[in-house]
Formats: sequence, C-alpha cells, structure tokens
Amino acid sequence: MLKTLQKILTIILVAIAAGFLAYQGFLYYRSRGQMPPGMTVAGLDVSGLNLKEIEELVTERYLSPVYISNETEKVELNPAEIGFVLDMDAMLSEADDLSRPEQPWQGFVEFVIGRSLSPIAIELRATHDRDALLHQLNMLASFMDIPATGPRLVEETATYEMGKAGFVTDIDASLPILEAALYHPFEREAPLILVDQEPKAFDM
Repeated sequence: MLKTLQKILTIILVAIAAGFLAYQGFLYYRSRGQMPPGMTVAGLDVSGLNLKEIEELVTERYLSPVYISNETEKVELNPAEIGFVLDMDAMLSEADDLSRPEQPWQGFVEFVIGRSLSPIAIELRATHDRDALLHQLNMLASFMDIPATGPRLVEETATYEMGKAGFVTDIDASLPILEAALYHPFEREAPLILVDQEPKAFDM
C-alpha cells in the first residue's frame, strides 16, 4: 500500500514538473526577440526588452539634458547641441547577436531561473563634438560666473564702496566632469569646478 502511494505521488510530481516545464517552454517560445535576463546595453538593464524598446530606452536616457551647476545657478545642456550622437545600429546589432546563446538549452534555463548564467554587457557607443562642448562651456561659464569686483566710487554719496569676492569657472577642470555626465545614463549633473577670487584691494 505504501509503495503504491509513493508511486502515485511520484507520478503526480513528475506530471507537475512536466507541466511546469511545458508552460515555461511555451512562455520562452513567445519571448523570442526579447533580450535575456541580466543583459545591459549602455549601462541600462534591457532584460525582456525587444530591439525597438532598447532603442527608445537608450535614446531617452542619453539624449536627456545634462545639468550644469555652480554655487548659484543650474542650467540645462541639450546633448544634441554639442553633437552628441549614439551609434544605435552597432549597439542593437550586437545585442541581437548576443541575445541568442550558443547552446539552445542555456537560453531556456536562464529564462526559467530569471537570471543569466553569463551576463552580457554591451558598452555605450557614442561620440560628441568636443570643440562645440568647449564653446558651450565657455559661454555658460561667462553667464554663470560672478568675478570679484574692486572698490568703486558711489557718485550719489561721493563715497567708496569696497570690492566683493567672487568666483570663476576652471574650464580645464570642469570639462572632464561635464563629459562624464554626458556619457552616464543616470548621473546627469555636472558641478563646475570654481576658482574663488578675493576682492581687489583699495588703491588710491
């Protein structure tokens, strides 16, 4: 009696397991064209996305504004204005090629367990016009800087007003920070490196 019961339970468990695998196989078949678990493109998780959705996601993140800030101001920089261009064809082609594992069983196993046995990371491919970026940075710095001032004569009261401290942007030090923000999908803020200036001394 006990052996019969064990046999029945075994058959039931095998049937359940077979049904589960068959259902997972059906879902896996329907997921063809979607990226495997754990795949990233340009630092973004694209698990379960198709190529069109990947293009939309990468474009949305990397063509979003970069925020340039100093102690008093924050302004937006549109990546398109400095010639930032994504090589989407190359990234999508690589994603499509690598989405199909060499061993057919590997893709199914990864689908069932929900994670990759060998995660795939596709690097960002993009370029920008450095001269255009430098021009924009200089223009924004001239608008955002507050240079130190010297004493001045106040004509209405015939008295002198002392100078005020200020700051200017260190262009050479700020440029790499801005470029790093341009190529990062999430950290899109570039704090400028500032050089403090003392007020000019009173000189008769």
